[in-house]
Amino acid sequence: MRLSASKNDAGKPRLFARLPDQRGDQVVDLSAAGLPDSLDALLRQGDAGMAAAKAAISKRAHCLPLAGIHYLPPVLAPSKAFARLKWKA
Repeated sequence: MRLSASKNDAGKPRLFARLPDQRGDQVVDLSAAGLPDSLDALLRQGDAGMAAAKAAISKRAHCLPLAGIHYLPPVLAPSKAFARLKWKA
């Protein structure tokens, strides 16, 4: 399951999944299917959230064309940031 974030027509974030078929030219709008609008919120729902995402993908009810999607970072508000810095003394 490939999840990504984008903006909807109103400029608000939404979460979508690419369809697992060979064409790859459509996505399922998971936010329109009633799921959270960010990956971090979906992950906080645990196994129930992932099961709901898989069910929404299998229904293919809220399909959109992949062309014209404006990508956002998958995690909109990370709670931690990790970096490896190399300092010269």
